[in-house]
Amino acid sequence: MDNQTLMKIFDALGMYLLTTDNEGRIIDANNNFLAKFNDIILDITNISYIDLKAYDMLKDHDMSEIEITLLNSVHILERFKSADNYYFLIRKKVDNQTNRIYEKVVNSINERIVASDKEGNVLLFNKASEDYEKISKDKIIGHNITDLYNLTEESSLLMSVIRTGEPLLNIHQYSVNNMGLMIDDMVDTWPIFENGELFGAVSIMTDYTKIESLSKQIIDLQSKLINLNENDNGQSPLSARYSFKDIICTSDNMNGIISVAKRAAKSNSPILVHGETGTGKELFAQSIHNYSANSKGPFVAINCAAIPDNLLEGLLFGTVKGAFTDAIDRPGLFEQAEGGTILLDELNSMSLNLQSKLLRVLQENKVRRVGGSKEISINTRVITAMNENPIAAVKENKIRQDLFYRIGVVLIEVPPLRKRKEDIPILSKMFILKFNRNLDRQVERLSTDVFEAFDRYNWSGNVRELQHTIEYAMNIAHENERIIELKHLPSHITDPFEKMNKNETSSQTLEEKLNVEEIKILTKELAENNWKIAETARKLGLKRQSLQYRIKKYSLKKEYP
Repeated sequence: MDNQTLMKIFDALGMYLLTTDNEGRIIDANNNFLAKFNDIILDITNISYIDLKAYDMLKDHDMSEIEITLLNSVHILERFKSADNYYFLIRKKVDNQTNRIYEKVVNSINERIVASDKEGNVLLFNKASEDYEKISKDKIIGHNITDLYNLTEESSLLMSVIRTGEPLLNIHQYSVNNMGLMIDDMVDTWPIFENGELFGAVSIMTDYTKIESLSKQIIDLQSKLINLNENDNGQSPLSARYSFKDIICTSDNMNGIISVAKRAAKSNSPILVHGETGTGKELFAQSIHNYSANSKGPFVAINCAAIPDNLLEGLLFGTVKGAFTDAIDRPGLFEQAEGGTILLDELNSMSLNLQSKLLRVLQENKVRRVGGSKEISINTRVITAMNENPIAAVKENKIRQDLFYRIGVVLIEVPPLRKRKEDIPILSKMFILKFNRNLDRQVERLSTDVFEAFDRYNWSGNVRELQHTIEYAMNIAHENERIIELKHLPSHITDPFEKMNKNETSSQTLEEKLNVEEIKILTKELAENNWKIAETARKLGLKRQSLQYRIKKYSLKKEYP
C-alpha cells in the first residue's frame, strides 16, 4: 500500500500519521497530523526533524507500542517500517476512547449517513441507515450505490456530487432499495476532497415525512397565534422583542448605522441586512420593525436555510386543499404578517426557482397559494438578511440579480466585532450584569490583561462569541472572585496573547522576522486567490498540505468582504 493511500485511510479514521526516513527527516504527514501536532515539526517541505532523542527511542525499540515525550507532550506511538521509511502512528492517550466515542456518535444520531468513494462504492453506512432500511451494513459496504437503489449515475445525488465536485443541499430524493423499500428523504450531499483531489462524497439524509409533519406543525402554530385575540394594548401576539435601545454600542460606526436604520424604518421600502454570523442582524430587523409604523402588527421571522425548498414555498405563500397529499387551506407567512413585517433570514440559501416566485410577490404585492388560482393582496414590510456580502452572492449566482435590486433598496451592513472593538468594554459590562443575575455572581469587571487579550483577538464569532466567552469565564470563576482574569478565559483566546507578550519582552529573532514576512505574503496571496487553497499553493510553489500547515500555524482566517 502506497504512502498516499495510508494518509487517506488514517485521515478518515481520525488518526495521525508521520513518515520519516532512516535519519529522522520528515517525508510526509497526513492532514490530521498537521492540524493537531504542527508544533512538533517546522515545515514538511524543508528538511525537518522530530525530536532526535525521541526518534532514536522509537527506531531502536523492539516493542510495537511505547510511551515517550515529544516536545513536552505525552503521546502513544506505533512504529512500522516499509522499505526505507518509518511510519509513526500517533495518538493522544485518550484517543483510543475518543475513537470509540466518534463511532458511537455517528451511530447514535437520528440522521442517516452514507459515504462512498469516487466510484460510488459505499464506504460508510451508519446504524440509523441500518435501522431505517432494515439491513446490515455488511450487505451494503463495498457495493456500488447504483446497485443498491433504483438510481442511475445521473439521478443519484452521491454520483452527481462526485461528477461535479459541488455540494447539493436540501434536495428531496425518492428512491427504492433493492429490498423493495420505498425511501422518501431530504438529502444534503457534500464532496470529499483529499489534497485537492476528489476522494468521494457523503450524504446526510432525513425522513421527508418527518420534516413535512414538523413544518405543518409550525404553520399551524403560527396560524393559531395570529388568530388569537389581540393583546390588551392592541399589539399582535407575534411581536418583536428588541428595539434600538437594545443595540449596545459607543462606536461612531455603529451609531451611524443605527441612524440609517431608524430613517429607513420610517418608510415601507424593503431592507436588506447583511453581516457575519453573530453580529446581530435579527436584532436590527426587530428594532426596525418596532420603530416603524407597522410596530403594532405581527413580526414573523423565517430561516430560509432551515426548511426544504418545496415546503418553504407553501410555508411562505400558503396552500389550498387538494394541492398535494394532505394539503389543506392554510394561509402562508406573508398573509400572517399582514400589516406587519416578515423577516426572510439566510435568503441566500433559497433556491433560484423559489426566488423568482418571491420576486413576483414583491412586485405585485399579491400572493397565490400553492395549488390555488386566486391572488390575495398583502400589505407586509419585507426585511431580508444574509450572512455574506450580497454583491458577492449575486456574482456567485446565489441571489438573482433582479431580486437583489428589489430587496436591496436599503442596504444595512452590520460590522464584525473586530471592526468595532471600541464597543467591547460596554458590551462586556452588559454581559457581566446579565450573567451576574443569571448565575448569581458578583463579578465587577474584567482585568486589564483580559481587555488587552480581547483587543488583540479576531472574534470570528463576533458579539455572540464575546457573550459566550464571558459566560464561560463567569462559570469558571469562583463564587467569591470579583475580577475576570486571563486564567478564566478559553485557551484559544489567551494563548496568542501570551505568546505575543513573550515575543514583545525581547527583540525579534531572525526567525520571528521571517515569520512576519511570511504571514504578509500568505495573507496577500490567499486574498488574491479568494482563499482557494489549491490555486494559492500552486502559485506559491507549495504542496497543498504545506500551505494548510502554514494557515494553521499562523491562525490565518478569511476576512469577510
